[in-house]
This record gives sequence, C-alpha cells and structure tokens, in this order.
Amino acid sequence: MADKQLRATNLFLEEQAAEREQERDDFLQEIAKLQEQVREQDHERTERERLAKEVSFLFLWFAFASFHCDRK
Repeated sequence: MADKQLRATNLFLEEQAAEREQERDDFLQEIAKLQEQVREQDHERTERERLAKEVSFLFLWFAFASFHCDRK
C-alpha cells in the first residue's frame, strides 16, 4: 500500500513539475513579446522625436528664408 501511495505521489509531483515548466515557458514567451513591444515603442518614439526636430528646423529655415526675401 505504501508503495502504491509513493508511486501516486511521485506521479503527481512529476505532473506538477511539468505544468510549472510549461507555465514558465509561457511566461518567458510573454516576457519576450513585451520586451519586443517596448523596443518597437522606443524606436517609434525616437523616430517621432527626430521628425519633430526636422519639422522645427524646416519651419525655422522657411521663416528665415521668408524674412530675407521680404527684406530685399
């Protein structure tokens, strides 16, 4: 009887270990996806900042060129 109980306990523990391992793998995949999303968002933010600077520069250049054209 004790041997049967021991086998049942070992089987239960093996099943639990397999479930925890699968959960860990699922969480690691989710973490990897979230990290990729963060990288993409950082890239998009950097690109928006670059474009905003470029627009500001072009606006100032246009204003400067217009000012000089008006003075001639």
